[in-house]
Amino acid sequence: MDALAKQHVPEASVIQAVGKDVVISLPNRDDINSITQLIAALEHDKQVFGIDSFGISDTPLEDVSIDYRKAGGKSTFRKPNSLLLN
Repeated sequence: MDALAKQHVPEASVIQAVGKDVVISLPNRDDINSITQLIAALEHDKQVFGIDSFGISDTPLEDVSIDYRKAGGKSTFRKPNSLLLN
């Protein structure tokens, strides 16, 4: 999964992999073409990777701090512009 992400978005990195959930950080949100190509590749190879669904989130810093406080000071941090695969 990491290799496929880096093939389309070189700065991409897997930041979390738990069970069937994988979170990939896409730090360069301005490169829409690369992100679009990654999404197309994921859609094409869903069965190969066992992906049921995926989505993109762009988490503003204020949401990260709110999530942190709601978790009682335990980190629930997700890097901005991440791709969640399930």
